[in-house]
Parts: sequence; C-alpha cells; structure tokens
Amino acid sequence: MVTEPQPQKKKAQPGQAVAAGIAIGLSIGLLFGVALDNLALGLALGMGLGLVFGGAQEKKRAKEPLSGDPATDLPESPAE
Repeated sequence: MVTEPQPQKKKAQPGQAVAAGIAIGLSIGLLFGVALDNLALGLALGMGLGLVFGGAQEKKRAKEPLSGDPATDLPESPAE
C-alpha cells in the first residue's frame, strides 16, 4: 500500500497570533464602543484583550512541536 506524504506543518511567523488577536479584539471593541457610546474606551479594551489572547496563543504555538521534526517524530509501526 502506497501512502502519500503528509504535508508538513508550517511554523507561524513570530507575532502572527498577536496581530490576529489585535485585529479581532479591535473589531469586537469597536462594536462595544458603538453600543456603549464610548468609542475610545471600546477600542482600548479591545486592543488590550487582543494583546492578551494573542500573546497567550503565541506562547501556546511556541510549545507545540513541528511535524517532520526528527527529534519529536517517532517511527510508526507497520500495520498488519
């Protein structure tokens, strides 16, 4: 049985998760700012929350091993 090689997981660019967190946080903060009639407060809270969650995601990604790394991949036993 011939198996196709699995695509390797690409390592994310440094800061990519933080940038995504800020973008999502700003959009949510904009909605809250408009709803509460205080746009500056909503944007500031959104950016702060985006930085917190983006930074946490960045740390989580840094701990995950990459596939295709010989130090972390174990040889598979042949299926019978």
